[in-house]
Amino acid sequence: MLDDKDIKKLIDAQKEVFVTKEEFEGLIDIVATKEELSGLKGEMKQGFDKIGEDAKEIKSLLIDFGTRTKTLEGEVDFIKNSLNIQPIKK
Repeated sequence: MLDDKDIKKLIDAQKEVFVTKEEFEGLIDIVATKEELSGLKGEMKQGFDKIGEDAKEIKSLLIDFGTRTKTLEGEVDFIKNSLNIQPIKK
């Protein structure tokens, strides 16, 4: 037979399991539908694809910048050597 403590434990356990109608409706508001999640998945994929495209473009621009910088450095060295300009000393 159950004593008062056991009955109280059962009642407390039931309170933890069951929720009120308002609490249940609040949970429903939080949950997204399968269609909403599928749409979100598509949007995220598009975003990641765009990031990948941008990263490729940035990499290409960095390579181009590096090539131009080396070319300009080479041209400056060529001009210095061709003109044989000595630095001005104080």
